[in-house]
Amino acid sequence: RVRQEDGGEYEYPLEIPHVNQVECHPRLAQTELRDVCTEHGIVLQAYSSLGSSDPACQATLLNHPTVRSIAADHDIDSATVLIWWALQHDIPVIPKSVNPEHIRSNAQAVRLFQDDFTNMAFCLSEQDMNDLDSLNDNTHLCWDPSDIL
Repeated sequence: RVRQEDGGEYEYPLEIPHVNQVECHPRLAQTELRDVCTEHGIVLQAYSSLGSSDPACQATLLNHPTVRSIAADHDIDSATVLIWWALQHDIPVIPKSVNPEHIRSNAQAVRLFQDDFTNMAFCLSEQDMNDLDSLNDNTHLCWDPSDIL
C-alpha cells in the first residue's frame, strides 16, 4: 500500500525487476545486495567492474598491487583478472572502454572465461578469489548513490 499526499492509500502490484545494475568490483563487492538479488531471482549486473578511469579518482583497481600480482601469476592483464573475479561470482559485467583495443581485450576475456570455465581449464584459484574478496572496503570508484539521498 502506498500513501498519497492527500492521505489516501492505494495498492499496486509489486513488480520485481529482472536486473539490478550496480557498481560492483572487488573493492565494492555488494555481497548483501547480491544475496538479496539471488533470493528474489534478480540478476545483479556490474558496471564499473574495472574501477574508474577518471584521473581524479585516487583509487584504481587495474593498478592495485593484489590485482597486478594475480595478473602476473597467470600471465593475463589486470582487466581480465577483474572480469573473471566477477564472472566467477556469477556477476555479469559491463566493462566500459572507448579504446578499441581494450574493448577487444575485454570481449576476449569473457569468451576465454566462458570457453575455459566450462572445461575448468582455467579460472582464478580459490586463493586468488579470497585475495580479491579481501579488498572489499565498500569504496565507490565512480559515483556514490548515497550522495543523492
